[in-house]
Amino acid sequence: MKKSLLLVLLSLASSCVVGCTESQKEPEEPEKDPTEITKIEIVGNLNKKNYEYNDDWDFSGLVVNVVQRNGEKTKLKSSEYTQTITVKKPKYLTTSLGITVKYNRKKTISATRVFNDISVADEVYDEASEVEQYYEDCNTKLTGTKLLNELHRHSFEKHTYFVKYEDVNSYIRKMKEYDSTDLIPGKHNTEFFYTGKESNYTPGTREHVWACNDSSGLWYHDSRDKDDEHCVDNPNYFGGGSDLLHIRPSDSTVNTARGDAPFVDFDDAEFRSTKPVVEVGDGGPYKLKCYKKGYNSGTFEYADLVEVDDHFKGDVARTIAYIYMHYKSNVNTPSDKTSMTGSLSLSKVLGYSTENRCIEILKKWNNLDKPSDVEKHRNHIAQQVQGNRNPFVDDYTLLDKMFG
Repeated sequence: MKKSLLLVLLSLASSCVVGCTESQKEPEEPEKDPTEITKIEIVGNLNKKNYEYNDDWDFSGLVVNVVQRNGEKTKLKSSEYTQTITVKKPKYLTTSLGITVKYNRKKTISATRVFNDISVADEVYDEASEVEQYYEDCNTKLTGTKLLNELHRHSFEKHTYFVKYEDVNSYIRKMKEYDSTDLIPGKHNTEFFYTGKESNYTPGTREHVWACNDSSGLWYHDSRDKDDEHCVDNPNYFGGGSDLLHIRPSDSTVNTARGDAPFVDFDDAEFRSTKPVVEVGDGGPYKLKCYKKGYNSGTFEYADLVEVDDHFKGDVARTIAYIYMHYKSNVNTPSDKTSMTGSLSLSKVLGYSTENRCIEILKKWNNLDKPSDVEKHRNHIAQQVQGNRNPFVDDYTLLDKMFG
């Protein structure tokens, strides 16, 4: 009897231990087949020096995001980001890509797919966070001259790398570590200024929105002697004439037609009687309107006045405002950069008789044509390369506030 009772007690104790142990164990999560996953979540921090380039693929119905770490690049200030992408159409390819899949309780499994003849795709970045962090130490609530001075100070403090003139086209085109400055989002083509013509990363010619001859000598990007009629580009020049926030790619014929002609609006009362007006530009949806004094027929060479299409009027206004703010002589200019600033007159780059009329036109064009995706992309690329941005693209209302 005692022996039987002892056996029963031992049996109960044993079953209790087993039962308790099993109940305390967390049930194992079954293995997940990567081919069953339909979404990939990417978590990264652009404050790190390693950029993550990504693209999207469809593996037999499986939508995945491949990540290509491309080595150390210029540091971007941006917060942590999480992005889920489900686009199926591939844009670019790359070789031997590692695919990281996150699912369920943040457990991670990895799969590797190998492709041939593939190149780096688009960069993912958090625009809102990038803009917010850029202006953390800038008081944008000021107005008038105080705002101009503050933006000038902040812009020069951020402008840590000055692009050489010989390198401008490489940034307009597409470098290994940077995308084209004038990329048309989603199309992988660059946009030619004035005409909107699309080009497969062809830089065209370097168009100075604020023409060299209108800059009071601040950005003559050539090394010609005063008595020499021939202009030879100085590849080592850097300053306003090679600023990525200033230079735009353009068709050579349009660039030549514009020359250093000031911008106007031919519908404005001051120029309504100016005729004839010749439209220049092929291959794009827009034309550059040109006026040449005394021209009636024959071959048109260069203009005395020009008007851009409404699609680009905001671009022109915000670029001029940036140049005026950044390169105009200012007490807040760092001592080692004062040679880059000087006297800039809006009446030289705009064809109106007074500075006040020029400011009216800049405000009008700025509000007529809000910042485009191309302009925003240019700001992102310029910050990666130069360190600074065009504040009037990030917040177009600053232009009105600065000019009072």
